[in-house]
Amino acid sequence: MGKPVLPDAAKPVAAVLATLACTFLFLGLPSCREITVQSLPRQAQPDPKENLIEAQKITTRQEAENIQAFVKRSGWPMQATPTGLRYYIYDSSGTPHSPKVERGDAVQLEYRLQLLTGEEIASSAKNGIKTVIVGKSDIESGLAEALLMLRRGDKAKVIIPSHLGYGFSGDGKYIPSGASLLYDIEVIDILIPSPPKGNQERPSRSSTKTCLHHPKTAAHRPPVH
Repeated sequence: MGKPVLPDAAKPVAAVLATLACTFLFLGLPSCREITVQSLPRQAQPDPKENLIEAQKITTRQEAENIQAFVKRSGWPMQATPTGLRYYIYDSSGTPHSPKVERGDAVQLEYRLQLLTGEEIASSAKNGIKTVIVGKSDIESGLAEALLMLRRGDKAKVIIPSHLGYGFSGDGKYIPSGASLLYDIEVIDILIPSPPKGNQERPSRSSTKTCLHHPKTAAHRPPVH
């Protein structure tokens, strides 16, 4: 048997029914875009600040491991402070009665500054004796911390981690970002600045330290690299 043939009068009605069926079917199905949006949860955006903090933690941990490896290779019996500074006083030419460095003292240093790679940054052999005022001069906080543990005549090796030196930015010229510093220093002399004019009292430790009559001669020199 062949397919039934609709009368001409029924054809428009069938076409309308077919159109309505397709419309309801189309409206009842979600679009591909709706399916994609509903099926994929929104991902949280990364916090740049948290990423930076995490990167700094990783860098600090790696630097501490590098310092530890360097100390092990060198064989120096270095001590560590709570701040992460490492120091080794390898020559105590001064006696227990030798004056000790205190805040406000002007300290004259023979020094050599290097990276842990051995690259020399600066030295007194090239730039002359360095004079700093502890607690006031614009020097690395790690160097100031080390000086406060020394007496006149002491020689020491000091490893300064980057957070006590020039930080993650470096100095923009010779010291790279996040670099650890190695100082070899000798305290040549400890000077006490003279009192202001009109004050006749001398510093309390003037008998053990050289009095600085002309502060300009011992003013801090800017870092020389």
